[in-house]
Amino acid sequence: MLKKDKEAGLIKDGEEPKDVYKISWFDRIPYWIKAAFLQYWMFGAIYFFIGFGSGSFLSNSTIAWLVYALAYAIVWDYIVYHILHLFDSSAEESKFYTLYHSRKWYSIVINLALGLVWSLLQLLTCAGLVDLFNSRYLFREPFSQALIGLMYQFMFVGIKNGIRYLWRKYFEKREVA
Repeated sequence: MLKKDKEAGLIKDGEEPKDVYKISWFDRIPYWIKAAFLQYWMFGAIYFFIGFGSGSFLSNSTIAWLVYALAYAIVWDYIVYHILHLFDSSAEESKFYTLYHSRKWYSIVINLALGLVWSLLQLLTCAGLVDLFNSRYLFREPFSQALIGLMYQFMFVGIKNGIRYLWRKYFEKREVA
């Protein structure tokens, strides 16, 4: 086969043929690390571009809560879920790291409701931690905001996966792994 490829001009002299079955370095990274890194980065990006970029516009906490919720819904529904789906190495591996994604119109509404809960919890947690530690910088910058956002995201995903597991085990009577 290699000789035919060289004769046809598909492989030039001195060039090594590429192995299409070779596993790349990116495929060796566990999926949960890729999912956690992407979501951490997106939480930080939301806070950086909206929180820092808006300046004094978001000085009212109610407006900040609504703007963060809207940003969460749009970013997660149109960007994060699609990138996580591209990372899949097996069938639907990303469903264990997402809350809700569908191609239906109400997916953005559900993600907006999740964003309202997420942004309220995140803002209250960060405000409480700033008061607790009496800090000017801690929990006001994108890194710690993203860490708290990721903590709540994985907490919600864990609750969803636990409910799903119990439903399949006790009501559908299926054997679950």
